[in-house]
Amino acid sequence: MANTKVDVYNLTLFNIGHTKRVASPTEDSIERQNCEAVYEQKKQSLLSMANWGFAKTEVALSLTGNTPTGWAYEYHYPNGCLKAIEIARENREQDPIPFQRALRYNESTGAEERVIWTNEANASLIFIRDVQSVTVMTPKFIDALSHYMGIDLARVMAKTKQVVDDMKSLFTYHLAEAIRMGEAEAEDEKELDAEWIRDR
Repeated sequence: MANTKVDVYNLTLFNIGHTKRVASPTEDSIERQNCEAVYEQKKQSLLSMANWGFAKTEVALSLTGNTPTGWAYEYHYPNGCLKAIEIARENREQDPIPFQRALRYNESTGAEERVIWTNEANASLIFIRDVQSVTVMTPKFIDALSHYMGIDLARVMAKTKQVVDDMKSLFTYHLAEAIRMGEAEAEDEKELDAEWIRDR
């Protein structure tokens, strides 16, 4: 199992048929530079594609002090949040709590800040975090990530359309497998019908 970014780099290089490997996270090699160039973007993109159990977390939100039109509260977007899933509920029998991802724009300074609008007081957000440690990623996720990186690296290193096409096909397969395995682990409870349906 991959334990470091270098392990992911080398798995990616192996997948595209490249013979050289990365020995150090600081070495001055074209292999490390190319892997480093795509790793963060591809990792964050992949994390945003599904509700990965290993990346799911909950944080109490902090108020911005503003009151948006049509909503009772405006909260700061959590640091490291890649995908907002839901406002936390006391139990799964409750209906989902409405919320809106939005942008707070300050005309005088030009500053932009991501925010969350909701009518829930003292809200906590369940979201997908930008995971930094490779050790917490599942093997299936790493398989998908290495092939996702391989699509870009194949274009600049393998330089053959067949390898690029192979990486695209294998990424699609490994992504589906990773999501399927996540569902099999029952990380998310099945959503119950809304209260008005249950009460009929």
